[in-house]
Amino acid sequence: MDPIQAGRRDLLLAPLLAALPVALASAASASPLDAAQTIIRLPAEHAWLPNKGHPERSVDMCPLIGETNQAGRAGVRCERRAGPLRAPPKAS
Repeated sequence: MDPIQAGRRDLLLAPLLAALPVALASAASASPLDAAQTIIRLPAEHAWLPNKGHPERSVDMCPLIGETNQAGRAGVRCERRAGPLRAPPKAS
């Protein structure tokens, strides 16, 4: 089989044809934010909890969405406190 060879005309038309759907698409529009569906909590309102299985005050966790101790979706924010880092153990 012969390798595919593109001529100069093909190389000039390819980007133009690729951009054609974007040029023909209508402008995107977004609906305004609904204040009843938006939850805004300031950082002072976050409840930071110690993370079990880690040394005290090394990793704290803040549950944002859902329950972390039950099945289902949950969103958390983790914060690592300053301190020494250890390298992972080497495999023997």
